Amino acid sequence: MAREIRKVPVDWEHPKNAKGRFIPLHTAETYNAHCKEAERALREYADSGLSREAILDRVGGEPDPASYMLFEEASATHFQLFERSTEGTPLSPIFEDAEDLVDYATEHCTGWGREKMNREDWMEVLLGKH
Repeated sequence: MAREIRKVPVDWEHPKNAKGRFIPLHTAETYNAHCKEAERALREYADSGLSREAILDRVGGEPDPASYMLFEEASATHFQLFERSTEGTPLSPIFEDAEDLVDYATEHCTGWGREKMNREDWMEVLLGKH
């Protein structure tokens, strides 16, 4: 299942490109993991004679904050459905309650391809509830 709920601020506006399409973004957790991996690589190869750029290329480059959903965690009080086929683009409006988001997904979204899912399936996939 390439769908997930992400917590977002109530006023989150996902960035769009010049054509008005959502720009795929990684999560803040992914950003933190990528930063740790970059720091680890820089420590590990510090005495290798490789340039900083060459070292970071080994781990996919230095993380670009513009490629991530970065905001204060405490401000992320609402829920939004995202696809994970790319780094993540929104599939729903923002909801105050996760179960309201499940109701929206049941009515308006698909699971895989064009496959519609019932509420119980969405509850299981998104919230881990039966």
